[in-house]
Amino acid sequence: MVPILLNLKSNIELNMSTRLSTQANLGTFDHKKEKVAVMRSNMELLLLQSTIIGASVGLLSSVLSLIPSSGPTLGVWRFAEQSVLLLAAGLGCTLLGSAIIGVLICGTVSISH
Repeated sequence: MVPILLNLKSNIELNMSTRLSTQANLGTFDHKKEKVAVMRSNMELLLLQSTIIGASVGLLSSVLSLIPSSGPTLGVWRFAEQSVLLLAAGLGCTLLGSAIIGVLICGTVSISH
């Protein structure tokens, strides 16, 4: 599950770099106002998509933890604690990672232009 979701996250970031490169080649980056607007909208889209992926990772992990194992089953409160922790970890990691990579992509495309 983890490699598939990391590949999905990388694919989203690759699409962002492609969109920005296309806008730079079309001349949108020639004007500072347009460049900032395009970069901001692409960062917002990247962070929205990353939020959806992070939430789905946390929720999917929580659901998978319900599969019975050889050990004792979890209580409702323990399950809720673990679910919130998984959701927070999934959201935090994807948002932080995507924000850093998004800024690097914006900077690279801007400098290359």
